[in-house]
Amino acid sequence: MTPAEWAAETVIKRAHGLYFDRQNNCLDRSQALDEMLSVKEDFIVKPSNTNNGQGIKKLYYQDGTLQLDDRKLTLQALEKMYGGNFSVQKVVQQHSTMSNPHPDSVNTLRMVTFRWKGEIRYLLTFARFGANNNVLDNTSHGGVSIGVKDNGEFMAKALDRRFKVHDTHPTTGFPFKDMKPVPNFDKFKQYVIDLHKNILHHDFLSWDIVVGADGLPVFLEANFKGGTWFYQLLSEKPLFGDLTEEVLEYMYKERNDENSPRHKSHAKIQPSQDKQSRRIKKLEDEKKQLMRERDQLKKKYNDMTGSTSWKITAPVRKASSFLKRR
Repeated sequence: MTPAEWAAETVIKRAHGLYFDRQNNCLDRSQALDEMLSVKEDFIVKPSNTNNGQGIKKLYYQDGTLQLDDRKLTLQALEKMYGGNFSVQKVVQQHSTMSNPHPDSVNTLRMVTFRWKGEIRYLLTFARFGANNNVLDNTSHGGVSIGVKDNGEFMAKALDRRFKVHDTHPTTGFPFKDMKPVPNFDKFKQYVIDLHKNILHHDFLSWDIVVGADGLPVFLEANFKGGTWFYQLLSEKPLFGDLTEEVLEYMYKERNDENSPRHKSHAKIQPSQDKQSRRIKKLEDEKKQLMRERDQLKKKYNDMTGSTSWKITAPVRKASSFLKRR
């Protein structure tokens, strides 16, 4: 999806329990560890099935070993922590514009694109900065976010997850008013537009992009969900900009048109064949159980109506029924 020179470099990846190198050649477990150690650099490790920075940690290279949380890292520990699907990437060298507020984290641009009437549109951008010497830039880990104007200039104030406004970075004290614009910002906007052209099943995407040391975009992650209300707070404008009224009107019509693929009757993802088979079997088992209970009740009823006591008390039941009708 992304040219290798425009993306964070992956050293090894694990998919369904198998290891692969950067050219997707299969590796055994010992080769996987050797591949990492041969680089002699720090790494970022991230799960393959999450987004928004969940589970990301930094591995530190030290004296021929990799360290995680001040402990020597083993492949067994990495597998226990991340399971069968994760990747290990080189740490991206970022531009000083983004590193100055908080150098310990890889700070990113969250850029949003939207497919509308057959064309990919750029919508908005905000920047995310880590805090408390944490490697992650998420607000959920104490970081702050700040809006980016369409010309690449930063807003003067940032927000944390509690919506507290910051004029300066909460850890380093760096004044946000002193931030220089994102270099080559028009290239960044065109870059995410081109990325979105390769994804057909999602019309709305947000991209985590690093500003490389050379001032060019570096792909880090694609996100398929997020708090869009927060996007609007930071960018100080509607999510869809000048398209907002048109998009809302279109979606209202689509959601109420039973023939539209966006109608709620079509929107629900159909279960897999295996899941459908399990559901059918469960319903059949429940049906058999209900039929057994029905047969048991029917037998009890027949036994009761055929009993001597039932026949003896028949006049009493008739008298009771007659009195109720009156």
